[in-house]
Amino acid sequence: MSFVPELVGDGFPALDVYKKIDSSAIFLELKDFNNQFFRNNKNDLEYYASTWVADPLAGWSRKWEYIYVLNKLSEVVKQSRASSEARIMDAGSGVTFFPHWIAGINDGVSVKCCDMDAKSIASAQNLKAPASPNVKYHQEDISKIRADAESFDAVFCISVIEHCDNAGEIIEEMRRVLKPGGRLVLTFDISLDDDDTELTMKKAKNLLSILKDFFHEDADYEKLLAGFDESSALTTEYSRKHDPQSLPWKKPAPLKQFKHLIKTGKPLEPTFQYLTCFCWSGTKKQGGARGFTTSG
Repeated sequence: MSFVPELVGDGFPALDVYKKIDSSAIFLELKDFNNQFFRNNKNDLEYYASTWVADPLAGWSRKWEYIYVLNKLSEVVKQSRASSEARIMDAGSGVTFFPHWIAGINDGVSVKCCDMDAKSIASAQNLKAPASPNVKYHQEDISKIRADAESFDAVFCISVIEHCDNAGEIIEEMRRVLKPGGRLVLTFDISLDDDDTELTMKKAKNLLSILKDFFHEDADYEKLLAGFDESSALTTEYSRKHDPQSLPWKKPAPLKQFKHLIKTGKPLEPTFQYLTCFCWSGTKKQGGARGFTTSG
């Protein structure tokens, strides 16, 4: 059965499609590029690999997220071929093959990568081919982006926003730098443990309601969120059972272990965090902005 990349759609990753990704043409192309990128830049990627994983594409949700972002950026890239250039931002980029793939296969596309980690940014300055010269790295707080208003055609942010206490400021800042009608693409993990220190379903609903105020959405994301079904959506529990090597964390976080021990008097079983992933995209509306929070 052939795999259609467009089926990597909005909302939660669908398990029936996720299982087919490894044999899809686009994934095999990404994998080849990623392998070459790593081989040619192994030394310069050592630090970032030590802070996360050596192979981002092998992460439990990343292959879905990368293809989702590519699908959503396709129209932006297509328009760049009819104009002079498309400017894209990777917000909270780290140092991976992905922005280089986007810039390398598309003429007239440049990518600005923003990340707070000075050592990662420093190592990225030495990247060799197939790294693209049209990808530039900047040490920046993505809630205070050093860029003019309405200067980017698209911004994407992959599994970053859920780790930030100032998600509202970040969303407003990404909106600020987008051109009228510019595209924002977000993916984020959602905690299914109802852990208030993470982005829970309740907090995700609040985040979606605010995004709806500022963007023309590609789908009814509040409906997609409310329709979560563990049996048909990708979760870390599924990955733990079927692909444990895809999980970067092999044990529960120390704080979570401690809280569980205090509450129950028993150690927490090493089942990792119980997460799913959510994918959102929309285009910028005209009009004012207001501050918001994902708390509650």
